[in-house]
Amino acid sequence: EPFGILGAEALAQGTPVIAMRGGGVEDWAKQGVCLVERGDTDGMANAIWRLEHDDEHTANLGALGWNWVTRHLAPDEQWGSVINVYEELMTR
Repeated sequence: EPFGILGAEALAQGTPVIAMRGGGVEDWAKQGVCLVERGDTDGMANAIWRLEHDDEHTANLGALGWNWVTRHLAPDEQWGSVINVYEELMTR
């Protein structure tokens, strides 16, 4: 999936996400995300281990992700962006 909405939805619930780089992941994976290179199974295992065993890190990532998503992917924010695109297209 180019955007990968599942991760953004998890962040909107305050749940930290582990994601592999690529596709549209980096469009929403700004904060609250452990980014791992594609194919890096050790990196994925380490990210899982840390989220499981480091409660403070996990809570901080969850809060950061929630804050970023509610500021940048909130419906009102997105609606304004869509309107701007249409207004720009209408002036051409």
